[in-house]
Amino acid sequence: ASEVLVEIFGRGKTSRLYRSLVINQKIASSSVAWYDPDNLDIGTFGISGTPKLGISLATLENAVKSEISKLIKNGVTKKEVKRAKNTLIASVTYAKDSLRSIPNIIGQALSTGRTISKIENWPKNIQAVTVNQVNEAARAIFRKERSVTATSWPKNIRNKK
Repeated sequence: ASEVLVEIFGRGKTSRLYRSLVINQKIASSSVAWYDPDNLDIGTFGISGTPKLGISLATLENAVKSEISKLIKNGVTKKEVKRAKNTLIASVTYAKDSLRSIPNIIGQALSTGRTISKIENWPKNIQAVTVNQVNEAARAIFRKERSVTATSWPKNIRNKK
C-alpha cells in the first residue's frame, strides 16, 4: 500500500504534491515523494521540494504539511488508487525490456531477504491493494513523532542568513 500511496501523493507531475505546490500554488519549482521498500527495515518514505525564488522554505514546508493533512483527513479516492496501481504495474512491464533492470531488482530483493516468488507476485499484490489499505498506510507513515525535516542551501545563500 505504501508504494501506491507514494505514487498518488508525490511521484510525477500528476501527483497531489506536484499539482498543488508547482501547478496550483506556484510556490515550488519541483516536488517529489519517494518510498524505498528494499531496506531491511520498514523502508524510507521521503518528500522533497524546491521553493521558487522568493518563496521561503517555511512557506513550502507548511504547504507540504497542509497536503499531508488533507491526505490524512480526506483519504485517497478509488480512481487515484486504480491509476496508481496501473502505473506501477506498467513500470514492471517496461523494466522487463531492460537488460539491467530485472537483474538489479532481483539482486536488491534477494540481498534484503525477499524471495523470487515475492518478486514474481509483486504485480498481483499491488493489484490487490485497496483504498482502505492506502489510507491506513498514510496514517501510519505521516506521524509527527516519526518525521525528520532537513534543509540544504548553497553555501553562498546559507552564509547570508
